[in-house]
Order: sequence, then structure tokens, then C-alpha cells
Amino acid sequence: MKKYLILIAVFLTIIALVASIYGLSRSPNISTSPITSWNPQIKSPQIAATSFVDPAARVIGDVIIGSNVYIGPCASVRGDEGSPVYIGNGSNIQDGVIIHGLKDPRVVVGGKNYSVYVGKEVSMTHAV
Repeated sequence: MKKYLILIAVFLTIIALVASIYGLSRSPNISTSPITSWNPQIKSPQIAATSFVDPAARVIGDVIIGSNVYIGPCASVRGDEGSPVYIGNGSNIQDGVIIHGLKDPRVVVGGKNYSVYVGKEVSMTHAV
């Protein structure tokens, strides 16, 4: 019995390690960016601890989400092609909203380049 418990513990450790490498440690709906011809590096979302991402939403890649942000069901925030994507503190990304930038053009805010920049306390309303 002890041998099986050790095997199970090793198996679960391997799963946790693989999940953390591929950006799945927080939730399966939050993941790293894939490596592509326009994006040669794997990047993970940075999400403030006070923000909420609904389990039915997706956050992928080089995304920075500030504090007290709400990401509603079926919303998609993709920092896989155009990146980084920035969502400011107190913003509200409602149900079904899609945020996805292309490689070019860029927006410069505070001397930094972004593909998409959503400022503080912005509300993006429901998709129709």
C-alpha cells in the first residue's frame, strides 16, 4: 500500500510540475502564449491577486491585469500575437468581450509599448 501511495505522490508532483511549466497552475482557463513565428517566447499572464477571472473566460499569454479587475464569463483576453495586453486597475471586462491585438501597430503609454492598453476603471460591455 505504501508503495502505491508513493507512486501516486510522484505522479501528482509530475502533473503539478508540467502544469506550472505550461502556465496551468492557476486554472485551465489561464495559460501561456504558444511559440509562433511572430512570438518566439512563452509568456504567462500576470494577474493581481485582487482580480477575478471567471472560470468560463480565457486569459492567454503576455497579459497584465491590474488590481480589482473583473473578467466576465466567455470573455477572451489574448496576449499571444499582439502583446503585451494591459488592463488597468478597477476595469470591468464583461461577458463575451474579446481583447486581442495584432503584432503591429503599437500604442505607447508611459514610455512602454503595448498591443492593447485598457486604462483604469474602464468598462467594456457585453458582446452581442
